[in-house]
Amino acid sequence: MGPGRREGHPREGPPLSRERALAARGPSPRVIALDPADYPEEPGVYLFKDADGRVLYVGKSANLRARLSQYKPGEVEVRKEGLLARAATVDVILTATEKEALLLESALIKKEKPRYNVRLTDDKRYPYLHLTADDYPRIRVVRDVPPAGATFGPFPDAGAARKTLQVVREVFRIRDCKELIPGGCLSYQLALCWGPCIKEAAERRAKAPDKEPDLATSEPDAAYARAAADATRFLKGDTTAISRSLTREMEEASRSEAFERAALFRDRLRAVTSTLARQAVFSKSVDDFDAFVVVREGGLAVGVVTLSRGGRVVGQEHFFFRRGSADKPEAELVGEFVRRYYENLPAIPPTLVVEVVLPDAAAIEAVLAERRGGRVSIEAPHRGDKRRVLDLARKNAAFKLGSERLKRGEVEHAEELADLARALGLASPPKVIECFDISHLGGAGVVASLVVLVDGSPAKSRYRTFKVREDRNDDYAAMREVVERRYARVLKEASALPDLVLIDGGVGQLKAAKDALDALGLASLPVVALAKREEELWLPGRVRPVDLPRSAPGLQPAMRARDEAHRFALRYQRRLRAKALTQSALDGIEGVGPAKKRVLLAHFGSVEAVREAREEDLARVPGVSRALARRIREALGA
Repeated sequence: MGPGRREGHPREGPPLSRERALAARGPSPRVIALDPADYPEEPGVYLFKDADGRVLYVGKSANLRARLSQYKPGEVEVRKEGLLARAATVDVILTATEKEALLLESALIKKEKPRYNVRLTDDKRYPYLHLTADDYPRIRVVRDVPPAGATFGPFPDAGAARKTLQVVREVFRIRDCKELIPGGCLSYQLALCWGPCIKEAAERRAKAPDKEPDLATSEPDAAYARAAADATRFLKGDTTAISRSLTREMEEASRSEAFERAALFRDRLRAVTSTLARQAVFSKSVDDFDAFVVVREGGLAVGVVTLSRGGRVVGQEHFFFRRGSADKPEAELVGEFVRRYYENLPAIPPTLVVEVVLPDAAAIEAVLAERRGGRVSIEAPHRGDKRRVLDLARKNAAFKLGSERLKRGEVEHAEELADLARALGLASPPKVIECFDISHLGGAGVVASLVVLVDGSPAKSRYRTFKVREDRNDDYAAMREVVERRYARVLKEASALPDLVLIDGGVGQLKAAKDALDALGLASLPVVALAKREEELWLPGRVRPVDLPRSAPGLQPAMRARDEAHRFALRYQRRLRAKALTQSALDGIEGVGPAKKRVLLAHFGSVEAVREAREEDLARVPGVSRALARRIREALGA
């Protein structure tokens, strides 16, 4: 390590970046031009700034030149295109290691709150129990943990933390007052505190070992210190000695017929025992880990962290990412989620589990290990208990995302439809979208579905299915037939036309649908196709798809409609196949309904056995007369 490059201190020299000439590339007239050769192949932090010097984005890298070379106009996602259009300068700060860069990046994001960095929209933090470092320690529930004293947690919720606090006060009688009151307080009178502020109580405690023999010593200060030490062991999960001591006290009091005192110890023992089941204290066992999952859809992303302690899931927390974060690669998004989550937490488990391998896992592990004071590892398990916790976290994340999308639905759909209208050149957002999908099994059993979105949401009562009349493997002909049948009926009934017709398929399916509409005199009805492989929108007569990125809001309603049409068509096709499988030669025989058919098949075992049965054998079946038996044999050609 060279001079001026001490571990733990970033090396700040003069900024290596400068204001670049603005190049007119692509659709934006102002895009900053970066020359990677101007930046070193060293670790550090880079800051995009606007013309007024405001920080737009803070990033870190083990190789600044390699990272900044990725910011090429026209080759980055939409979010970064917006960043490049607004940025005027890029400053860098060199550091000795990638770990230092990560720490510096975190500090700068906290300070500057850049617009384009990932930030979690929720600011909820788990509660902890904190034992102060005073001469007579005080116990309290906190969310912002002070640096001094001992911290226990996190707890899954404030209720669990307060219940544990109550047990600590009842069993160990640790004070919770903000300052010592010379005259004593109600907590002392209720036996919830040793009363270290009352001289008489301290002297009485020292001279009465028969009252609390496990805590009594010759010095009042030492007695309180021992109570605080026992409370600390209890909060760390070491409850065996405490339970054994309380059990012994209860039994001795009972033998001496001090029943009130025995009942007191019994209640304390019950409190300790019940707390074991709900306590979410942070222990050091290898079974302690946090599981991180990020789920995203339609520009919205939610992160869920599930806490597992001692083999039990004890808590869960979720955060919504600011819009635009979903454009990032999943591994990068999960990595930033992990780092942001532990910025304000004093307790870090020895293991973190994620679903994807993080590119900067080593740097994150190093930073968290330093804060924890012990090793931290990041794992991506494929099986076992940790994988099951990840699956649970993903299930909860999907639920949270669905709930949030439902809550934001009206606003989101309005934005999506407006974006779609702009991309397609429509005069107004499409209120009603009708989407068609063709489905078949190896060219046979060709069916089609029609689903309808109203204001961006499914209108299931308006869904329709079609049996394609010409049952052959020709998607174009099937699409032409179904579109023509649909809108011929709409015109005949004088029903309202949709604002947009969406076709599941490519240019061929689009042309077939357009030909059908033109033949009906509906050439002005907007129609577009969504090609599944690349999620591209195609307009009639265009040689290139619509310029709409996959993450764009306007693509979401089209993808929802396409997926729903595909699901509905498959469902209809399966229903038809199931019906065909249940049909038999017995269908259509007068007097043989579904109930009689079941009875006959149950009695003989198969249609072939029914065909071979004699008339008198058939007549023995309950509900089958001689006349019906004769009709069955004639119908089956027996």
